[in-house]
Formats: sequence, structure tokens, C-alpha cells
Amino acid sequence: PHSAHHIIDGVQGELQPPAVRAPAAAVPFHMLSGHRLAVDVSPGELITYDKIVPPQQPSRLWTLRQEL
Repeated sequence: PHSAHHIIDGVQGELQPPAVRAPAAAVPFHMLSGHRLAVDVSPGELITYDKIVPPQQPSRLWTLRQEL
């Protein structure tokens, strides 16, 4: 059966208020799946847009987030 939950080994989601997309803003958990880190991230540290390798072919969701 399919699940609406995402599981990323070693990563835990955290609820935060919505924020404008900026380099130092946290990436929504569901948008991390399939992406690589650009830098080392310590346990408990937020994964922000400037810490991941941007997608080469952004999905519609990534495009919409860039417009915020």
C-alpha cells in the first residue's frame, strides 16, 4: 500500500510556520526526497535551500516555491 508519509533515512521533519523561500529558509521536508546535500549538515541542523543541490529540472512544486 502507498503512504502519504515520506521517509528519509537520518532526517526528521519539523513543523515550522510558513516562510518566504530564501537561501537560509528551511526546505519543506517533502521537497527533500531525491535531492543531494551541497554541504555537510550536523545532526539537528535545519536543511536550508543553500545546503542542497538545486534540481536540474525543477518540478512544478519547486517552481512555485521559487515564486514565493
